[in-house]
Amino acid sequence: MSIGRVTLLISAFNILSKFIAYIRELIFAYAFGTSSTGDIVRLCNAFILIPISFATTEIFNAGYVGEAKRLGYSEGGARKNLDSAYLLFSIAVGLIITALAFTFSADLAEILKIPSDHALLFESFYTITALSAPAITAYSFLSYRQLIDSKPLLFSIRSPILNFGFILGTIAYIYLGEISLIPLSYVLTWILAITVAAVTSDSAKLLTLRTLKRVKLNIFKIFVIWRTVIFLPVAAQLIFIIERVYAARSGTGIVSAVEISRIIIDSAIVIVATPIAQSIISYKGPHPETAAKLAIQKQLPILFMLLTPLTLFFAIDAHSLISILFERGKFNKESVEITSSMLITFLPGCFGFAITMVWSRYYSVCGDNRKYIYLLTIPNLLNIALLPLMTLHYDELGIGTSYSIAWSIAGIYSFFSLINTCKISTKNILLLSFIILSSICSYGIAKAVQLSTEHFLLSGAIFLTLTSLAYISHNSLRAKMREYLNK
Repeated sequence: MSIGRVTLLISAFNILSKFIAYIRELIFAYAFGTSSTGDIVRLCNAFILIPISFATTEIFNAGYVGEAKRLGYSEGGARKNLDSAYLLFSIAVGLIITALAFTFSADLAEILKIPSDHALLFESFYTITALSAPAITAYSFLSYRQLIDSKPLLFSIRSPILNFGFILGTIAYIYLGEISLIPLSYVLTWILAITVAAVTSDSAKLLTLRTLKRVKLNIFKIFVIWRTVIFLPVAAQLIFIIERVYAARSGTGIVSAVEISRIIIDSAIVIVATPIAQSIISYKGPHPETAAKLAIQKQLPILFMLLTPLTLFFAIDAHSLISILFERGKFNKESVEITSSMLITFLPGCFGFAITMVWSRYYSVCGDNRKYIYLLTIPNLLNIALLPLMTLHYDELGIGTSYSIAWSIAGIYSFFSLINTCKISTKNILLLSFIILSSICSYGIAKAVQLSTEHFLLSGAIFLTLTSLAYISHNSLRAKMREYLNK
């Protein structure tokens, strides 16, 4: 399969996974609303997936892909030994995560300050969910193994599978009333997935006795790689763990509010910023660095033109958005208030993260991995440092506030860096200024209408109308939009 088709397939499934994640949140909100039981279900799932991502996915990205590409595709020899080592490593990591869950589930419940009447539920749910860990880690490796051989299907459907088992279990709980069906469905889904993956990838050949005798050196290489790349995944995964710990301690339903806010923000970034960031990598030119600069010059106004009104629309109409999408079943008006307030605190960080992601692709294209890692790691570390202070002053809303402060700082730095490095013209800077100012003015008018009428949908419609009229009236913006749509 060609590189273009591989990229298209992965992008399509990436968007599909976000849609399925929304369906998951919709069903979960209907079943649990913002309740302590729902928080426990989410925490158990997160505390299984986060260690898996930390211990395997980053290792595959940083170590396995490059080494396997260097060795090339072959049925035997060094490539087969490498594959065997990584498969063993992934299975071992999954078994360790399962063992730790069974051993320390009670301690984790105490750390999270789970109420005594829910502690037993947390422990049983967490241990059942942990049974899926070996299947998930092994599947992750097999999906990467096929991806580098231009067979991206297993890799593409990993995220949908993560959500599919969760959705089936939640639906079973709604109709049958047995909460243990959620983790059981999740585990069974992954057992089925790894069975299919093992058969289609012919992984049995990787675990023959003759092959296993040759994996010692490759296992050593894995741990060397783990030591060299640990800085980035530690920061990225720690913030997810710490956010959920603070959310669990803040009160009932806050974990659900954080998860829904994250889903909405991630969806906005995937739809708007990710295609623009990826285009910087694929943009053709005489030299990679020059091509990346040209791509940023062309795409930066498009990013601002799409993301600025989207972010401000969420800010002005968060209450209506959450109400329309989720207010049904046990997700009541109180749940809407909690979640919409949480979403608003995350929004400034969404804009900063998108700009930082675009700018990080420039370092990636130029091969400057150190700056790439620093740019994506330092905001996470700053977020971790700010979280205790923000939650102390703003309670649960401090979770989103610390995220927004950290990524806004990163976004401002990235914005001025790309302006200086890519030599953004004065004309384009004025264009960006017009986009921001016209959107802010439209937001101010719409917000005034909202305060006087208390009508969220009307204010949102006024904002979108005024912003659209401002964009249409600007000749350069019309030209940019036509160019973007023609692609």
